[in-house]
Amino acid sequence: IAQPPQVKTVLYITQQQFYDELIAKWREVVPQHPVSYLKHRATVYAIMLGINPGSVCSPYTYDHQGYSNPEVGISYNPTPFYQALAPIFEILGQSLLFRAVIYLAGSVVLFCFAWWRKPVFQVPIMALTASAMTYTVPLAFTTVTCAYRMSYWSVIATLIAWGLLLLYQGNPREK
Repeated sequence: IAQPPQVKTVLYITQQQFYDELIAKWREVVPQHPVSYLKHRATVYAIMLGINPGSVCSPYTYDHQGYSNPEVGISYNPTPFYQALAPIFEILGQSLLFRAVIYLAGSVVLFCFAWWRKPVFQVPIMALTASAMTYTVPLAFTTVTCAYRMSYWSVIATLIAWGLLLLYQGNPREK
């Protein structure tokens, strides 16, 4: 007697259904375990800021071997230029230069300094550093991964603000 063929059941779920189920599960689990959730958020944020003792979030992919996936038609090989610079990127990627906490701290210090000095020409510095802080701090609750790219605006805003401070140093303090 022949056996009926085994049929695989395929569950079809839309992206919206998945999203709705995920949100419902979060709303159920997080209130039941708030301390665990806050510890998790603090850990992810510390890693994103580079406060952790381990590796920092690299702003690039160090892939000296290339990649090939014929199933999706993606293939690339690193250029000789990239291969020459990759070890330098790897060293710099673990330096203070790529620890977002440096730029967050720099923006806080610079904002306070500009507030204390209070001349009108400090307003752009305060605006840039306030923008850097308001961009970075909420990531404590929204960042999902260790990704330095989430800090790019803070880096740019803080470096420009420090440059403006140096530019403005020749101006006398307003009374």
